[in-house]
Amino acid sequence: MHPKQLKNLEQHGWLTLIDSTHKTNRYDCRLFTLYIRDYYGCWNVRAHFFVSKEDSVTIAEGLKIVRRFARHWSPRYFLSDQSNIESNSIRMAFPGLKNGEQDCDVIFCTVHIMRTWMNKIYDKKTRQKMIHAMHKRTKIGCEVLVQQAINECSITTIKNYITRNYTKNIHQWALWARQHSPLLLQVTSTNALESYHSELKRLTSPQHGLIGACHKIVELDKKKCSDSEHVAYEFHVKRISAVGVDDDILQEIHKFPFPVQQMLISKFCAVERRMEKGKSAPGLTSLHCYCLFFHRYLLPCRHIFHEHAYGVTKLLTSDVWEKFQRMFDEAGFDIYISCGLVDLEVPRMTEAEKATENRRLAVSELMERVHTPQNKQPEDTTPAKGGKTNLVADEDLGKVRHLTVYDVPVEWTHEQTLSALATWRNTIKFSSKKTEEVPDHLGQDSPKR
Repeated sequence: MHPKQLKNLEQHGWLTLIDSTHKTNRYDCRLFTLYIRDYYGCWNVRAHFFVSKEDSVTIAEGLKIVRRFARHWSPRYFLSDQSNIESNSIRMAFPGLKNGEQDCDVIFCTVHIMRTWMNKIYDKKTRQKMIHAMHKRTKIGCEVLVQQAINECSITTIKNYITRNYTKNIHQWALWARQHSPLLLQVTSTNALESYHSELKRLTSPQHGLIGACHKIVELDKKKCSDSEHVAYEFHVKRISAVGVDDDILQEIHKFPFPVQQMLISKFCAVERRMEKGKSAPGLTSLHCYCLFFHRYLLPCRHIFHEHAYGVTKLLTSDVWEKFQRMFDEAGFDIYISCGLVDLEVPRMTEAEKATENRRLAVSELMERVHTPQNKQPEDTTPAKGGKTNLVADEDLGKVRHLTVYDVPVEWTHEQTLSALATWRNTIKFSSKKTEEVPDHLGQDSPKR
């Protein structure tokens, strides 16, 4: 970790992407990478760490070590794939208000969610309903669509899968919970980080030692830093050229940073395509539009350009242009961290609910480590009702493995649950013909079903 990288992590790490990759060294250590977007809108690496064992405690220690180097790093959101292990480790490393710190929430990559749904929700109509729910802008609208998907689905295994994995954590995967932040609407996937890992694998080899792998990582990071410096140079200097754009509008667009110029030109050119489809001016009377682009970037969209050029109201006056241009004067793309349209209050859990959630994460992590083959993406589980956490073998949509359920005592702490489950993991054996004995440490009164 270079000091400059750590400084950028402290300054721009409000939203941090986290993911791991394998086969970079002969010791099979997983490489975790922290990825952020900087002042110039450029994605870059800010920290790496290797782990010999992929569990929440080990990953949490890696994050804590990074925090010791970057003392002022205070992330508000982590964007990750749907991994219980990563979610649990982030909760351990960033406990939030309990330690007098800023809350840190984990949100899921929408691309990864939809990839999972392609395999697990194989009924096309139900899957389309869930995708529609994901992109709904209101909480109540999203919940209604999820319930409709469950009620209208005729396949029991899919209904159970949705109920178990996606009804209790809607705020983590649905976009209604991100409407308050343009940055969260702009960055909904970990594709940028996955592209970095793909490029890294072309340089590394499973035959490398840890030192050799580190040399290759540093080599790629230097290349990324060089690319970032080039983007930073062009940010305030480069001017875009365009054909068919009014000179007055092009002159105003040139006053924006270069990446913003590219977006505005594409939206202005989209007006011509709207007219080719026979669409008239939208009739806007103010600078507020309900389209996704405006909500993401708070900039003139194709509807505003259409109304200004061919409608009744001239929306883009000189004062309005100056207002938009000043957005990026001091903070660059970091303006989207503090700038928003609305503020949504996500309900906070009570202490009892937090205890139940911690036990659920412990059980989910064990299930993920026991059932998920290496390099395969994990699933989520939902907390059981009645104050107990049920330990359940995975049900693979039509292919039910041997199933055993234990009730974890409600008075157990998170550490007791992890300790008991770690012992149980060493003795568990899955079989289609035999059943296991109830481990002594789970209690003689724990029912077995």
